[in-house]
Amino acid sequence: MKALIIDNDSRLINQIRQTLEADGHLAVDYADADQALRQGRNWRPEVVFVNSELPACWQGDLLDKLARLPDRPAIILTASLERFDLAWRAWQLGGDEVVFKPLFGTDEVHRVILTARQKAITGREYKPFAQAA
Repeated sequence: MKALIIDNDSRLINQIRQTLEADGHLAVDYADADQALRQGRNWRPEVVFVNSELPACWQGDLLDKLARLPDRPAIILTASLERFDLAWRAWQLGGDEVVFKPLFGTDEVHRVILTARQKAITGREYKPFAQAA
C-alpha cells in the first residue's frame, strides 16, 4: 500500500511512516499541499493523511483535488482535538475518516486506514466543495 502524508507534524509523520514501513508499505510526506498533489497524481496512493487545519483542506479545495486523483484514495484527516471544528468541517466536505493527534499506537493507525478505505471503496458519497454547505 502507498500512503501520502500532507502534514507538518514531524511526530505524527514519523509514527505513520514507521507503522506502515514496518509492514512493508510505502509512505511519503509533504508539508506543501501542491507538491503532495503533484506526487499523488503520478504515484497513485491508496491512502492520504491530510492535516485538516490547512486552510485549503477545511475550505474544501484540497479535498476536492484529492478526490479527483486517479483511483481516488481514502482520505484520512488529521487534527488536534483543540481544532475539532476544522476537522468536522473538512470531514463534511469529503474526508473518509478523522484521527486526532496524538495517535496512541500502531493499532490506531491500522484501524483508521481500514475504516477510511472501507468508506472510500463502498462509495460514501463525496460532496464537491461547490455543493457542500
